[in-house]
Amino acid sequence: MAVHHKHTASEEVQKKTRRNMIKLALFGGAAFVLGKVFNSVTEHFSDKVIRNVDFQNFNFQESEKKLTISEKDGEPLLIIEKDSFK
Repeated sequence: MAVHHKHTASEEVQKKTRRNMIKLALFGGAAFVLGKVFNSVTEHFSDKVIRNVDFQNFNFQESEKKLTISEKDGEPLLIIEKDSFK
């Protein structure tokens, strides 16, 4: 014989509140991750190159946000962000 447990009104309110908090946490986490992804994508495309100097084995590239020293094949060796000097 099964025993049925009656839920009180306060238990129902607690369950609904708990579900809403979980939904809010998941939505907030997803928004945070998407913001990080889209920020890095838009930042990559919005960085204009100011100066590009080629040497025999290295390349110096200055953009609005950073100075990049890289090998001829494009592999970055050192990236200095200009925000770090402000």
